[in-house]
Amino acid sequence: MLAFVWLMAPHIMLALWKINAAPATLVTARRMAPLFLGIGFLLFCARDISEPAARAAIALGLTIACGGLAVLGVFELAAHNIGPGIILAVLVEAALAAAFARHTRRAN
Repeated sequence: MLAFVWLMAPHIMLALWKINAAPATLVTARRMAPLFLGIGFLLFCARDISEPAARAAIALGLTIACGGLAVLGVFELAAHNIGPGIILAVLVEAALAAAFARHTRRAN
């Protein structure tokens, strides 16, 4: 669903974050859609993997990605480069990072 919104209507997300929907921004936003879709399929296909090392690697990579997005969102908000709508994204990203981190510890 997130990938679809970024691909078909990126201006919705950008407006929520109070970011100007300039053509370059829209191109960048639409380019994120395949990344979100790919990550979703990766997780869906890996859901039954029993190999602990593979599960830990996936969880660690997503912990870093989601944690990095959350930190970057806070930084951009503090720098007044983005609107308060980013707080919802930051909360979701932080929750995902915590969930993946917890899974990483259980996988090892």
